[in-house]
Amino acid sequence: RVTLPNGRRRRSALTRQELFFTLIAGDLDDVARSAFPGAVSSALRGDLAPILRLKRRALLSEGGGSPRDFSSGLYAATTCEEIPFPWTRFSAPADRLAQIASAAAQIPAAELYPFDTATTAGNDFIRQCRRWPEASPGPPPAPPPGALPDIPVLMVSGEVDLRTPVEAARGALGDWPNARLLVAPDTGHSTLSADLSGCIPRAARRFLRGGRPPARCRRRGRPAFPALAPPPASLGELRPARGVSGRRGRAVRAVEVTLFDVAEDVLGTLLTSGSLRLKGGGLRGGRWAIDFEARRVPLVLRRVEVVPGVRVTGVVRDFGRRRQSARLRLSGPATPDGVLEFAGERVRGALGGKKVRGTISIGVVEDASAARAGTPRPTLIQMMRVASELDKRPRQR
Repeated sequence: RVTLPNGRRRRSALTRQELFFTLIAGDLDDVARSAFPGAVSSALRGDLAPILRLKRRALLSEGGGSPRDFSSGLYAATTCEEIPFPWTRFSAPADRLAQIASAAAQIPAAELYPFDTATTAGNDFIRQCRRWPEASPGPPPAPPPGALPDIPVLMVSGEVDLRTPVEAARGALGDWPNARLLVAPDTGHSTLSADLSGCIPRAARRFLRGGRPPARCRRRGRPAFPALAPPPASLGELRPARGVSGRRGRAVRAVEVTLFDVAEDVLGTLLTSGSLRLKGGGLRGGRWAIDFEARRVPLVLRRVEVVPGVRVTGVVRDFGRRRQSARLRLSGPATPDGVLEFAGERVRGALGGKKVRGTISIGVVEDASAARAGTPRPTLIQMMRVASELDKRPRQR
């Protein structure tokens, strides 16, 4: 089941093609791209909630925006007319299925790994264009013969772009007598708007003004969105919070993990929304809402469940900042019930009728699996800082 923004749970499933589609959608969603490896790992362990949430986010990401931002009709017309497909031009749509299956079967399995022949035969391009009537009789469009002109050409590509990969750009590089390729590290598709370092936009402006762009974009420190470990599948996976032992300490840590997961979901929602007033569903239940335009940026949680059996309710002020404060109620079958008050990294309150006093980390939020894998999560502060930059990016395909 997947949780909707109103907190309701709906049954969901994942096909081969949808898994592939979810991966490709990460080209335009830094948060989803970083969460994908951990979500796949969770699914292989039987925990389907993370990957189903990413599928829903991918559908929103790819389907969002107005026709002015992205015309689906123009995209289909261009794609279906210009891409060479494995069926005879002007053949009847009913006859194309056999030609698709035959062409897919000839591709070695090693070239499709970790996907398979069925995924290839049912990919989005095939499904979109199988019934497309070609625009005109005769052979498909072809580039004019002869060498390409000897003019300055700057190609830009994202290092982790899966739609138009760097390998394809390098292949096209040799077609131009005077071309150079600039690759943006840790960046997916649409580098002019997706490169958080600013290297590609600066290089493009310099090039268009007649200047010489840099030889390469340098990698600066850790990626803003490194690959994330799988979300915890039980309270027992968590280490107790500092200063609080046993089950109560794990419950405090569960709040920390919940806040991080919601921050991740906030950023993912921000990428597909034109508003600064956002709402969404918890990973395993409940709902949240945040208003970036309001004073002290309140995050409202209503029975949000990230760690199974631990539900968190309350309001967080100045969410993700050093001075954040909150009064949160814990409930559910896996946790001692009670109320915790947070001021920055300090926490105090009572769980199961006993007082607790300890600290959480607004800096690096880790669960047990992340610690074992040696994969620290980015800070809430970093994520909230990036949020304002992501919202300024034009939505492109």
